[in-house]
Amino acid sequence: MVPDLRGVATPDLMGVATPVRVFDTISGVIPVTWFKVDDSFYDHPKVFDAPDCAVALWVRAGCWSARNLTDGFVPANMPARLCDDPDTAVRELIRRGLWSRTKDGYRFHDWADYQPTRESKQRERAAAAERQRRRRQRQKAQANGESVTHMSRRDSRVSSAVSHGGSSPSPTRPDPTRSSSDEELIPQKASPSSEPRKRGTRIPDDFSATPAMVAWARDRCPHVDWRLETEKFVNYWRAKTGKDATKLDWEATWRNWMLNAAARTPATGASRPGPHRPYRNPIDMSVYEEGL
Repeated sequence: MVPDLRGVATPDLMGVATPVRVFDTISGVIPVTWFKVDDSFYDHPKVFDAPDCAVALWVRAGCWSARNLTDGFVPANMPARLCDDPDTAVRELIRRGLWSRTKDGYRFHDWADYQPTRESKQRERAAAAERQRRRRQRQKAQANGESVTHMSRRDSRVSSAVSHGGSSPSPTRPDPTRSSSDEELIPQKASPSSEPRKRGTRIPDDFSATPAMVAWARDRCPHVDWRLETEKFVNYWRAKTGKDATKLDWEATWRNWMLNAAARTPATGASRPGPHRPYRNPIDMSVYEEGL
């Protein structure tokens, strides 16, 4: 039986004990660990002329070890599950210095120098669980209308022991395992229970211009017939169908209608074209009597 490093070891049909991948009830997700392969791996002297079965076994066993947090340990019966020629593959990996024999199985060479270890992943997951806990506390406090300033300062002191407990060396290439650290950068939205979303309605059956609306129209749109435009407004929106027929503020919608009508209607005055009138001598006083 292979020592279990993550949970209860469950023998499969081939007699190989596979650690159970436990669902993380704190963060709400199944933890994922990446097995890192350098982009020059195919050209490495130890790998370049290796048989395909050995390369396939090295990659697949590495994924299995990273997933189950075995720190590079591979059970003795595992290679038979991962490649077609396990004897040749294992022999080549050991001969080339990529694997070494150990009790009950094999071990990757220098795993901790290039791959995430069980200890480092546990620290990362503990830090992620702490961030999740603080985020949920903030959401709960916001829903209850409480201040979260004091709580945030207290949590920062509590989490310092986790966040400063040590970290693995920074990789020379992008590390997809670092994505969880960006969670704190996401702005938190207000709880839906604190600000219920308003829904639009159709135009009321008794919609009419109030005295305040009429005063606004006379001030802002003096050359617009507000009675006629209000009648057009009501008829248009009562006949309108679909999602665009609902509005949150019908008075504001009416004001926009009046402003559009004002833009379409030219103002009265000297600039408005009128009927042609013949030229008259301004000395003739009858011109002034006619009110020109």
